[in-house]
Amino acid sequence: MSVAYINYHRKPRAQFLSISQYNEKYGASVPEDKEFESAFRSALTSARKTTDPNEYLQHSFTNLDAPYEAEEEHMSTEETEETAEEVHLQEEEAPELEDFLDDYEEATVEKQAVAPPVQTEAKEEAKAEAAEPQAEYDETTSLSDEIDSFLAETAKDSTQYARDRSHVIHFNTQSTNLASRLMKGRDRYMKRLQQYLDGDKSVKVRMMDNKEVLVASLKPNLVSLQDVLETAHGEPRYCTCDC
Repeated sequence: MSVAYINYHRKPRAQFLSISQYNEKYGASVPEDKEFESAFRSALTSARKTTDPNEYLQHSFTNLDAPYEAEEEHMSTEETEETAEEVHLQEEEAPELEDFLDDYEEATVEKQAVAPPVQTEAKEEAKAEAAEPQAEYDETTSLSDEIDSFLAETAKDSTQYARDRSHVIHFNTQSTNLASRLMKGRDRYMKRLQQYLDGDKSVKVRMMDNKEVLVASLKPNLVSLQDVLETAHGEPRYCTCDC
């Protein structure tokens, strides 16, 4: 069964959706299977009873997926060729080995001195400008759902999904490609964001579309970026950009 469908239900207080309801809500095409749906709902109910409603489910539903996993192994020749071609294209612009290491920060990056300091009046004005877009993100559940769906599709398992979601940062650039607006909050990337805040305009980070970009090209609002750096991981963080 679709990993995205299962991971959707791992979210805290997520309402159960049948496969047809999930497909309609997210424009997905998960094959309907009443037998699996019934077994999954029963297992989900049991898992919820032993889990804090404000936490993600860490239970394994692998046994429910066994028939589907066996079926997925028999890929058609055409699908195999397409997969091989995709791998070849990815290898052509392969990132450095360190970019595959999940060295997420386990503590909030400490605020460093910025020279020269931002004047109080200017800082207050910047905060006012950043506050309205930030509030919009907090209130717009569709963006949060879109991020959850994307992370579920790209994660190899529920553990990676929970870790990625806990650290991901969204930059509201004008790009229509969600992956190019998302960055994994790895330790070295958080340090580079701090370096940018300290005045280094040459630092780069790798976005979730696997492209390395200058932080300056994202045009992050300095006050919003500082708030992101001072906010502990645990939920997606949102950075307002001056685009």
